Amino acid sequence: AGHLPAGFTQVVAMFNFDMEGEGDGAWCGLSAEPPALREAVEKANQEINIVRGISVMRRVGVRGSDFAPFFLKGIPVVSIGSNGPHLAYHAQGDTIYRLNPEIMGAIARVSFLSIYYLAHK
Repeated sequence: AGHLPAGFTQVVAMFNFDMEGEGDGAWCGLSAEPPALREAVEKANQEINIVRGISVMRRVGVRGSDFAPFFLKGIPVVSIGSNGPHLAYHAQGDTIYRLNPEIMGAIARVSFLSIYYLAHK
C-alpha cells in the first residue's frame, strides 16, 4: 500500500482473498466507507448467492492479513473467503483434495461483479 506502481495515484479498493475453497458459502468483511463498496458486494451477491454474511471491519485485528496495510492507510478493503470448516489449515492435511472448485468459482464471480459494479458507480 505504501509503494504503489508508477502511474497509480489512487487505489479505489483492495480485494483480499484468503482461506478460499472449503465449505459451501463465503464470508465477507469490508470497510465501512464508502457505502458503495458494500452496495456493490450486495448487488453482486444477489446474482451469485454465495456470501452468507457481511461484516464491517473496524480494525485490523490481532493477526492482521494482507489487507492490513491498505486498511491502515484508509484504503477501502474487501476480504472474502469460504466458510470452512478449514480443519487442516496450514497443517499436514491441508491439500488440494480439500478444495471445492465450485465455491472458488463462485467467490471469483461475486468478486468480479463487485469490482465491476464499484467501477461503474
